[in-house]
Amino acid sequence: MSFVSTKSEFNFKNTGKDRFVWTGICLILAGLALFAPAWSGHTREALGSLLIWIGIIEIFDAFKRMERHAVISARTSGALSLLMGMLLINALLFQREALYVFVISVFVIDSARYFYNFYKARKNKTFFGFDLGAGIGNVVLVVMLLISEDQGTAWVLSIAVALRITGIGLYLLWAKTGVLALVHEDVLASFGLTDNVYVKDLAEKVRIEEERSARVDQRWIIMFIVLLFFIHLGRMGMDRSALGILSPVVATLGDVVIAIIITYAILAPIRLMMLRFMKNRGSRVWTWITKIRKEERKKISVRTIAEFWLTTRMRAEMRFKKAGYSLPTAVRIGLKLGLPWSALLAAVMPVLGMSWYFDTENWASGIWDKWAAARADEWRMAITKNSGEGFGANAFRLYPQGVN
Repeated sequence: MSFVSTKSEFNFKNTGKDRFVWTGICLILAGLALFAPAWSGHTREALGSLLIWIGIIEIFDAFKRMERHAVISARTSGALSLLMGMLLINALLFQREALYVFVISVFVIDSARYFYNFYKARKNKTFFGFDLGAGIGNVVLVVMLLISEDQGTAWVLSIAVALRITGIGLYLLWAKTGVLALVHEDVLASFGLTDNVYVKDLAEKVRIEEERSARVDQRWIIMFIVLLFFIHLGRMGMDRSALGILSPVVATLGDVVIAIIITYAILAPIRLMMLRFMKNRGSRVWTWITKIRKEERKKISVRTIAEFWLTTRMRAEMRFKKAGYSLPTAVRIGLKLGLPWSALLAAVMPVLGMSWYFDTENWASGIWDKWAAARADEWRMAITKNSGEGFGANAFRLYPQGVN
């Protein structure tokens, strides 16, 4: 179902299978969080991992929102979830009291944010009870953490995290997201050009061109990934074992992750900042361009150059909005923009020196190192047992001649 917001001309939908899928995932994670003390020997680390996943889901869902306040709210909530998750994962680095002060502080900040959103909504006569309920819920959780006994803190923290994740899942179900097929209309609405027939026809043309180029992009991306795999295979070697094949695969997947990070952590913010800077100016320039019909313009003129440049901006805006409306589209656009930079990084990294963060070939080594370290004690015990030497203070002691 789609409809038009009462405060904008954006096209929204708040139904669809994807919403139920995301909400279902959140409820499963909430159930895991609720019973974390029962199934995990490291409760805080387990809760931290669940919050990291929730933060990623929230930030991704923020791209789907058209209303600016909803985007900011989702990103802020996602950032707070990531912060809380990192604190809990690294719990051993903190004193117990300091850790819970940090966690409670995050809940207090989140509660203040919800109350502020409720205040603004009430002031604008767009009352929505979810913000008020979420704010009160966070206050209750803070009180529970403050008064909990030492032996019950793990369960109280699990309840708090589970309730937070549940609330996020319900909000994802309620949230209104953009309609992929109408992304060109949303772009026009953001620039205030819905009544400009010429620009509207041009936006429809750009949308069709982008849809046609999607298959070409997919083939190009697949070829690029295969090429990166053979580059890693040539550098890492192949010993005809499972690990010999799996290691280049892990390195190639690392290149894919790096490409998406480059796109949405570096390239996208820069481009979106430039698009926002030209938002109002662009609408005025479009109005100036369309004062003269295209047939009456010279082939090379200031208006022609300005139209080409603004069309490029419109295409970029449309891509980023589509990336927010669809996960497969977001991955495709992220790889399209980021893979060349990821390949460049993979090419020059051996020259710059080993890096555990950016050299994806070392990611495979790190994984195998963790896998071997977790089994080292079992292997040592098995070797000792099968050696026949037995256990004791003088086990495996050497008696070389001439040495006392």
